Amino acid sequence: RCLCADIVQKPNSGHPGAPLGMAAMAHVLFSKVMHFNPENPHWLNRDRFILSNGHASSLLYTMLYLSGYGIRAEELSTFRALNSRLAGHPENNLVPGVEVTTGPLGQGISNAVGMAMASRHLAARFNKADVKPVDHHVFVFCGDGCLEEGVSAEAASLAGHLGLGNLIVLLGRQPHHHRWAHHDLLHGGRAEALRGLRLEHHGRRQRQRGPRRHPAGRRGGQAGDRSAHP
Repeated sequence: RCLCADIVQKPNSGHPGAPLGMAAMAHVLFSKVMHFNPENPHWLNRDRFILSNGHASSLLYTMLYLSGYGIRAEELSTFRALNSRLAGHPENNLVPGVEVTTGPLGQGISNAVGMAMASRHLAARFNKADVKPVDHHVFVFCGDGCLEEGVSAEAASLAGHLGLGNLIVLLGRQPHHHRWAHHDLLHGGRAEALRGLRLEHHGRRQRQRGPRRHPAGRRGGQAGDRSAHP
């Protein structure tokens, strides 16, 4: 949390609220839940993380820095500066580990639905009973603003219709600012569209998939292991 705040304080520009509020969730995801390899950021079966509320980019850059994705400590002070890789909204062609360029609200969660669909398609084509080369998850951070956009409701409706259980959405709420949006989307007539989305508790998911591998095993890739490189 302190690092996220410092990154925003240096240029006196950016959004500290969402990074501070969602830092605990990000820590659990990156340190205990997600499978990835900073030395091979394009590993096919990595879990995908998408920051749909792209204005919270200081949180993503902090997690990539702490996870070893090649962001230097001194580079964090260049956030939002001219010619810096650390743009105000993350761009996937600048920093390894940024899966999707997100800026317009609703863009990230909609991209995530497409990525989850692609993952399910690949799994249907190539997974066998005893070998499953495609079994990753797509994790999304989004905020109230994302859910207010029509494209988010349409994407969520499609995800619910297809039952994309490999798509996990975590919401950063601002109840005092957007209470009406939550009531409409989560408790109103469109709630049925979200029936296929699951927000799994960390402990439940770990029990389903077994204990977390040691980082050396996760990054090294043993034969027959989910973390093996393609």
